[in-house]
Amino acid sequence: MKKKINQYLIGVSAFAIALTLIFTTCIFWRVELEQGMESLRETTRLLASLEGAGQPESLAAYVEAWEERGEGLRVTLIAQDGNVLYDSEADAAGMDNHADRPEVEEAIRSGTGEGMRYSSTIGASTIYCAMRMDSGSVLRTSMTTDGVLHAFLQLIPLAIVMIAVLVALASVLSMVLTRRFIAPIREMALDPLRKETPETYRELKPLMEMISSQQKEVLAAAGMRQEFTANVSHELKTPLTAISGYAELIETGIAPEKDVMRFAQEIHQNADRLLKLINDIIRLSELDMGAAEQDREERVDLHAIAKGCVESLQVNARNYDVTISENGECAQLTAYRQQMEELVYNLCDNAIRYNVKGGSVSVSVEPIHQGEAACVCLTVRDTGIGIPNEHLGRIFERFYRVDKSRSKQTGGTGLGLAIVKHIVAQAGGTIRIRSTVGKGTTITVLLPEERGSRLENGNGA
Repeated sequence: MKKKINQYLIGVSAFAIALTLIFTTCIFWRVELEQGMESLRETTRLLASLEGAGQPESLAAYVEAWEERGEGLRVTLIAQDGNVLYDSEADAAGMDNHADRPEVEEAIRSGTGEGMRYSSTIGASTIYCAMRMDSGSVLRTSMTTDGVLHAFLQLIPLAIVMIAVLVALASVLSMVLTRRFIAPIREMALDPLRKETPETYRELKPLMEMISSQQKEVLAAAGMRQEFTANVSHELKTPLTAISGYAELIETGIAPEKDVMRFAQEIHQNADRLLKLINDIIRLSELDMGAAEQDREERVDLHAIAKGCVESLQVNARNYDVTISENGECAQLTAYRQQMEELVYNLCDNAIRYNVKGGSVSVSVEPIHQGEAACVCLTVRDTGIGIPNEHLGRIFERFYRVDKSRSKQTGGTGLGLAIVKHIVAQAGGTIRIRSTVGKGTTITVLLPEERGSRLENGNGA
């Protein structure tokens, strides 16, 4: 990672330097051309002011003296009709008519003319400056852009040195910045349990806080998995120990004949409890992994599901000396039918098992609106033993039991409400719970009517 960041910073620096050099070159080229054109203007005005400059012989003498000074300019005298009278670098008699040259046309029309183009006579890109003289002829001076290029090429060695120095500085700076950039991340990696976020750049603080939060979540999840594994081992060990003990008594013949039937019944009950526990663990794992349901999402009537669930639990409720009833109206939503059935069943089954003799459970379903969102409200009320306030925040944890002895007596696995929590979370709903010890518990579930939308406030007790 550090190497990649270094390479990235050096690459960005090199690109910036190259871009700067290109822009500088363009500006320098423009400035040199402007200076060359200004030099031509001054030379043209000076030659035009000399006596006899309109005569080829006199002009040739001036140019010869000029060349001895090393000026390196081309001078051309053009008649008003465009014929070339004199050229310092070519035979005037063999040259084309120059009446159509842009700088000549402009000079004849307005007195002066300028231009830049490729010259077929000397085979180079050339800049021109022309001036109309009193005689009507046009005096034109020119110079190739090779002179400008030569001046620019002289700066290349200096530019190379500057580029090398800048790249070296950028490399050193990138290493320093990378080290400072990586240091706090490395600190967090080496000490994920640290309470405070390491000092870093202000712009990186949101990222560091997010990493710290994710580390805490990962550690918490790891702790939960470890606790879950320990709880699963304990929950599986209890019925297996009972089954093994009773089976051994029967196998060795130690158990009296009159107790064999009772021991077989205990084995059967513990096996049922073990099977239910395994099924709940598998189901919870599927929900954790977000496993897709076998059936597709569909429009389901939660009221009809609740009504069917209450009817199927009537026998179980009578066994606990509890009455269960249902009321409400048609309330449709888009959901997985199996999940909705599990949701209602687990809440109702929990309310029956943790009730008191002669108690009651009432289930109601109705469509409502939460703000602008249409949703379905499922409420399960019981007149059971209630839940102390200090336990309300933890009842949806896996294997968490308020009264462990009562839970095992009623055959609970400790995973029913955890499954409920996952189903509601996946559906984008919320859970609210109110409970009074000795008076009962009310659990309210709000589910969005359309799958994919989420209600505000999240899950909570």
